[in-house]
Amino acid sequence: MWLYYLLITTFALQQQRIWNMRVMGYFTVVKLLGLVVVALALVYGLAKGRMNALWNKVSGLVLIYFLTAAASLVRDLLQHRTTSEAGFTTYLAMMGLMAATLLLVDSWKKVRNVLLASWFGVGIGGLYVLREYQLYHNVIPNFRPGWVAGDPNYYGTAVAVCLPMGLVLLDLARGITARLVVLGCFLITGLAFIVSASRGGFVAMAAFGVFAFFRNRNWRKRIVSIGAVAILVMLLYPKSPLYRLISPSASDERSTRYRIQLIWVGLEMIRMHPFTGNGLGSFKSVSGEELGGPTKMAHNMYLEISAELGLPAMAIFLIIIVASWRNLREIWLRVAGDQEMKQLCFAMQGSLVSFVVASVFLMVEYQRYFWLVVFLSVAVRRLLKAAEIKGNRRVAVTITATDQSRG
Repeated sequence: MWLYYLLITTFALQQQRIWNMRVMGYFTVVKLLGLVVVALALVYGLAKGRMNALWNKVSGLVLIYFLTAAASLVRDLLQHRTTSEAGFTTYLAMMGLMAATLLLVDSWKKVRNVLLASWFGVGIGGLYVLREYQLYHNVIPNFRPGWVAGDPNYYGTAVAVCLPMGLVLLDLARGITARLVVLGCFLITGLAFIVSASRGGFVAMAAFGVFAFFRNRNWRKRIVSIGAVAILVMLLYPKSPLYRLISPSASDERSTRYRIQLIWVGLEMIRMHPFTGNGLGSFKSVSGEELGGPTKMAHNMYLEISAELGLPAMAIFLIIIVASWRNLREIWLRVAGDQEMKQLCFAMQGSLVSFVVASVFLMVEYQRYFWLVVFLSVAVRRLLKAAEIKGNRRVAVTITATDQSRG
């Protein structure tokens, strides 16, 4: 199981040198780790008789979405068009993550450990962000660190999605070491988030804060305290995401205008191919041709998926999000007396809120933390069903024993 946790800690280290070192030509270290984790998960599933955990509504929807992307790739190959094999490889990795999560996460302790590994991984990513800032902020004008994490905006989104996990771990972390790790990650990720200066990540985090304030009475003081400290620190740093929102630089304004142009490019792509899309990974090439400049992603997940894979694929993606939310909501309502389970479910709901909002500003379809939450929502629902069945059996045994004693 520790290899699975290790894999999760790498999610915020997309460009880290060691994890991306080539092994046997094509494979990287992190890809080999993923293959090993999936293989061990299958062995575990067979040994424990858990293979039926792989099939459920959400996994079925994810499979349909995956096949949509595969069909787009095959179509482009047959037509000798430019394809995005890297994007398709990422889809394969998501399918492997789904199998590993559904097969391995079979206890509440493991759910808690997955959230801890996610938060710890974001903290490690934050150390790289801060190191990049230390090295280059006086060398490169308007430098925004985050290369090891993939991109400053992706790191900002990762922090926004994982922040609810960190908040719930303040209550659920077991032992002094775990609590110190959680608190240390708060300090590191907070500073790294500010210097990465992601406006989309900031808006997503603010959306989660509003959601948590009105939906979780126990977290209100915590949300207000963290928000007040974060705003104060960002006001003291002139390149923070808050400053970029209220007082954008000339570069920020050019970026905003360019993103508006990208929206029109995406809408035209949707108009031309509303049902089948223009092809997986095609937005970059089309944007470069239409705008006569470097290729760019749409900076809007909903727009880019619709343009590349079609409106039906976008509908499936949205249904996946809704189904995951409903799973967590159902569990929240059915475990009235178990505060740990309620807190875990609420944290994952908060992660979905952050992701949905961040997706308006960024192309974060490949954000691994989002997919992890989706798969955890299924695993948690299965845990609840197993607990209810076990409880019913205990009641039945008790009633039978009582009847026999009376007879």
